[in-house]
Amino acid sequence: MIGLGKWEFSVKSMFYSGKVRLDIFDDGGNYGYKLIIPGMKIPKIDVISIKEEGNTVEAILQAPVLPGKDVLVHAEFDGDNVEGYAKVPVFGKIKMIDGHRV
Repeated sequence: MIGLGKWEFSVKSMFYSGKVRLDIFDDGGNYGYKLIIPGMKIPKIDVISIKEEGNTVEAILQAPVLPGKDVLVHAEFDGDNVEGYAKVPVFGKIKMIDGHRV
């Protein structure tokens, strides 16, 4: 499994700009995660698929707040650093800025 650990990065979008924390853990052989955005309640997020290649993870997610729409998350891990983005319908492409292990 790629990217296990606790990660923090910044995002800038029209709805939120600031720090985001992502905890990635082994949940019985599957990826488990906890997304923390200060001051926001995170809606239920379903993981549809996860693809690993080298040091890269791509996930397709869905949430009831975006019915019938897929969210693509792309993350590249390099030691204690991560960079990537999320393509979110309505929000557009949201980059992970200065991602690092905490």
